[in-house]
Amino acid sequence: MAAKRRLSPDDPSSFSRPSECRVNALDLVWDIDFIKSIINGTAYLDVEKSSPSVDRLILDTRKLDIHRVFCRESGNNLLYDVDETVDIFGSKLEVKLPTDEKLKLTIGIDYSTSRESEALQWLSPEQTAGKRQPYLYSQCQAIHARSVVPCQDSPAVKFPYTAKVTVPKEVIALMSACRNGYSISRSDNSKKVFFFKQPIPIPSYLIAIVVGDLESRCVSSFLSFSFF
Repeated sequence: MAAKRRLSPDDPSSFSRPSECRVNALDLVWDIDFIKSIINGTAYLDVEKSSPSVDRLILDTRKLDIHRVFCRESGNNLLYDVDETVDIFGSKLEVKLPTDEKLKLTIGIDYSTSRESEALQWLSPEQTAGKRQPYLYSQCQAIHARSVVPCQDSPAVKFPYTAKVTVPKEVIALMSACRNGYSISRSDNSKKVFFFKQPIPIPSYLIAIVVGDLESRCVSSFLSFSFF
């Protein structure tokens, strides 16, 4: 199917056009909602246009509710359009960019995932070993990252990422990134906020998250395992 219907010149399974405008870094601000089984948040994408005349950023999405797109530097809202769904590949999100001499800018996207996200699996407390807390884990391979975050969902595009993840205080969050501590939420003391940083550029399918009643056990002076 992908071979017959090329979504873009660079990748038959991605709408994105990184040769026009490429994502260089990603900053995620997520709030995990176990009641609705969705993630609410904002994705900040550092992008770079190949030339001043480039007037669009094309991203992959699937079953995402896009609430707002804006320029982080100016705060101005940007026009955008979400195309119809194409088979298993989702929908193209096309963002209108300012045509000026500035090649680098940061695009903010306020959005929510859906309960039908292919990448996210939600378990009730009864479905876990401990029976105490709900559990969330992700699986973004091969093209499911687009159901978690608007992105250039192609292995040809690699980027570092950071994340701030808000969860109920009874659970722990881990990601495919180094954890830089956590704190109690200033706006809601029933929640914790975890901070992550992945300095190594990775493709979108390696973005991963797990949230649950996790514990860790040290097996040596330099290695520990987490489990639930």
